[in-house]
Amino acid sequence: MFCKACGAPMEESYNLCQECGTRKGEGNAFCSQCGAVRQVGNSFCVNCGAPVEESAPTQSGSTPYAQQTAAQQFQSQAQMDNSQYMPPKKFCRNCGTQVMNTQVVCTQCGVKVGEGNSFCPHCGSQVAPDASVCMSCGMSVKPAFDIGKMVSKTLDNVVSVFKSGDIFNIVLDHGAYFMSLLIFIFSLIPSCYIKASVSILGMTGSSEEHYNVFQMAGFAGFLFIIALIISVARFVPMVDDFIQSNALVKRFHIFVVPGITLIGFIIYLASVLLSKVIANGSAATSAYGSATADAGLNFFGFVLLLMVLFSVATSVLSFLRKEQILKF
Repeated sequence: MFCKACGAPMEESYNLCQECGTRKGEGNAFCSQCGAVRQVGNSFCVNCGAPVEESAPTQSGSTPYAQQTAAQQFQSQAQMDNSQYMPPKKFCRNCGTQVMNTQVVCTQCGVKVGEGNSFCPHCGSQVAPDASVCMSCGMSVKPAFDIGKMVSKTLDNVVSVFKSGDIFNIVLDHGAYFMSLLIFIFSLIPSCYIKASVSILGMTGSSEEHYNVFQMAGFAGFLFIIALIISVARFVPMVDDFIQSNALVKRFHIFVVPGITLIGFIIYLASVLLSKVIANGSAATSAYGSATADAGLNFFGFVLLLMVLFSVATSVLSFLRKEQILKF
């Protein structure tokens, strides 16, 4: 559109012309559709044919920007700046009530400002929960990603697990997730034993055998890391929303972490057994190599096995209880 007082182009969202300071819609000298000079007495623009609407008289005391004094021009410029930088209205995304920019919680519904997906935060119109654009104002209704808020909500979800105080339910429903951290930390120790039991052999063993052991042990450690990452991600709000919205995932997601840790343990066990075979094949260093392999196979392997079995058992029991196969 164009200013009807000076013919300069104007943004639809501006209330004042940036060239002359006249309010939008005031003036009769130019066509608002194409900016051409208006011919006096014509009801239509001679350039584009748009109908010419007579604007209402200017407000009392207001004059075009070019005819104002320096003080009036300064005041008009201040008004124009205020109109451009005035904070936008905000609405509660949960109930649609208009809220102040400084509000943290909606006084109507009690929900934190910015949370919810039922109303547009720009105009307050009702929107579909999965909508990305408001059909009333055309603005995006997708909340901006806030890493700080996501971390805060994740920690809140972790803390909420312990607020109930019911140790049995905490262990049953979340034991596999917390156990994945212990499994990852504990698996680092026998990995050193695996490395020792192979590297002590020097050149007596096959380099291909060495490579296979390291590769297997490394892959087992990688699976333990993946299990740990999934366990942490389980408490992230976006991941939790995805799990709750998908019936199949909601039903069987509890087996993902114990399944990965079980596969990782089997691979770890195979790498320890292979390192023992290599150690026993060396006449010079078989005693030390076999001892380090036995340590990884016996003590550390036994503790890791208990952890993995605990993770699998709690997940299975939790699943059976949710499916109401077992009642306890």
